Amino acid sequence: MGHVVAAARAPVLPCPQPAWESEARRIVDIQRRVQAITPAFLTDLTFDGQSYVLKELLPDQDRLTLDHWDGKLARLEMVMCDMGALLAWAHLRSSGRQGSANADAWMAYGADVASWRADLLDHAQAGQQQVLADWESYAAAYREAERQRSPASRG
Repeated sequence: MGHVVAAARAPVLPCPQPAWESEARRIVDIQRRVQAITPAFLTDLTFDGQSYVLKELLPDQDRLTLDHWDGKLARLEMVMCDMGALLAWAHLRSSGRQGSANADAWMAYGADVASWRADLLDHAQAGQQQVLADWESYAAAYREAERQRSPASRG
């Protein structure tokens, strides 16, 4: 069971969003739409005014570990392409519901790639810079905490 908080971008999205009974209901309903097979016991719960999602835990759930990519970019590119195809499939599977874009709208959007590609790449590059800055900040704080915890620093 996992506690659910509101989607961070929801208040600033330019298009109206559906009204949901709770954040957990939003997650459960969308997960049921986009996945062909959902986890057992997938349901939303409210306890003490807080929203929760309950679902089966799968100890052997598919995980993506990058430990074995060995710096081979082709392997990583293949994984990213597969993930993109799965995401596209999920979008098409759930399209046209509650005012969301339908398959024709998605195809028109994709055909008009010239109008949004540069903005997307700019956004991705800005995101990359932010992730690198965040990592550097985290790593510096971690090193400092380790330095303070080491026996040598305690004198």
